Amino acid sequence: MVRALSIFAQGSLIAALVLQTAQAISFKQAPFSAQTLYPNVPVDLYVMSKCPDAVRCEDVFGRVLDKVSSIINLNVHYIGDEKDGQLVCKHGEAECRGNKMQLCAKALYRWHQIPSVWYRFIQCQNEEYQEIGTNESLEYCALIKDLSYKRLKDCADGQYGTRLLNQSFTESKKKGISTSCTIEINQKVRCIHDSTWKECDGGHEVEDFVRDICAAYKILSPRSVLPKDCPQEQA
Repeated sequence: MVRALSIFAQGSLIAALVLQTAQAISFKQAPFSAQTLYPNVPVDLYVMSKCPDAVRCEDVFGRVLDKVSSIINLNVHYIGDEKDGQLVCKHGEAECRGNKMQLCAKALYRWHQIPSVWYRFIQCQNEEYQEIGTNESLEYCALIKDLSYKRLKDCADGQYGTRLLNQSFTESKKKGISTSCTIEINQKVRCIHDSTWKECDGGHEVEDFVRDICAAYKILSPRSVLPKDCPQEQA
């Protein structure tokens, strides 16, 4: 009898673990929203962290997230090079370190209870973008966003941060993208900000990006319910 109960308990525990795993996977597929069965629209920003053009793009997409975060799978990639085994950034070593800080924020906090917290960390640093890469910028924004300064610093200054940045550079090069800031929506270049907006046939205001993201989501998930901030004609 005791053995039977033990087997039953083990079975219940296994079932619970399977359910928890499935729930975790479902959540990770929707980093900016509640659990969803539908694929989100990939949105990719290719930037240099201390570049004013990146600051402009990231500000716009912060406001896009305010409207349609539940249907976006957002990634930020960094542009740079490797020379003689060293990672090199256009705006110097501080930019490379800033890139690592922001990549570490994403890597460590992507599944935070507030899923977009890593992106809000980037926006916080952008308020004084000239200071990106310094301990002061990292400490202030970690405090403001309730993140661990020590974890972020250890990551950015360690091998993991270097590996993340190298992978990010590789992704940008693979796409042939060298201009900060380049915006892709659904894996297609949608717009570029290089001193001014360029190649933005669909417009470059928040509402223009929201419209295109909603349209892409409707194609990816035709039976889904669109967020309330999507244009009515997309409903």
